[in-house]
Amino acid sequence: MDAPDDSNLELYLKYFDKHHVRHVVRVCEPTYNTQPLLDLNIAVYDWVFPDGEGPPDSVITDWLALLAGLRANKESKSDAIAIHCSAGLGRAPVMVAIALIEQGIDWSDAVELIRKERRGTPCAAACPACPACCCRRRC
Repeated sequence: MDAPDDSNLELYLKYFDKHHVRHVVRVCEPTYNTQPLLDLNIAVYDWVFPDGEGPPDSVITDWLALLAGLRANKESKSDAIAIHCSAGLGRAPVMVAIALIEQGIDWSDAVELIRKERRGTPCAAACPACPACCCRRRC
């Protein structure tokens, strides 16, 4: 699917419902009105950072706090998070890599897994500091 925008948001809402998405993280400039998501009790987080760069510390901190909060909340065990950038090839995969690394996966294995699931994802190339960026707590 194309990146979400007001013209195709309904397709995403159906997908979100089917997959129990309760949180949407945008790491690109907004391209759609969030009210339809909010009306469905889907939280939206705008953590925009420039394409081709690693996320700033504040975004990583907020991302890890969201993940930790969901892991700690027994009622949210079935809740899913959708994260997107403009093309789904750079910023969003870097954020997924950070989550995987924080769960103990080696950074190169995380990148390989992401590339396997999302063909064309450069991931590490999108974040020139990787692995230092993705595993700041581990390096």
